[in-house]
Amino acid sequence: MKAGAEVATVLPDRVVAAFDKVKPGNGAHPGNYFSSGIPLSESLRANRLARIRFLRDRLKFTDEEGRSFLFHSHQLRDTFAVELLLAGCPLEKVSKLLTHESIRVTEKH
Repeated sequence: MKAGAEVATVLPDRVVAAFDKVKPGNGAHPGNYFSSGIPLSESLRANRLARIRFLRDRLKFTDEEGRSFLFHSHQLRDTFAVELLLAGCPLEKVSKLLTHESIRVTEKH
């Protein structure tokens, strides 16, 4: 969102299955977990953050010790990047998917 770039990514089947268990709410369309499909540029960020909170509250993620784990949006981005790297995705591609201006930003973080 910071760079204003459009990036589309295919979600793993297990993630889609978890999301599909959550009833759509707050105007969300089935299969479109983070947007109502209606572009509201002035409230896009707030709308997406509200949807992430909605999903977070219903998915009931737990940490390694079984405690409730409340994530925030940037943690999803971090996890996305780490999982790509662990799966062998080249750093250059991860950098592009994160919409970093250069690979050096990706290396730093």
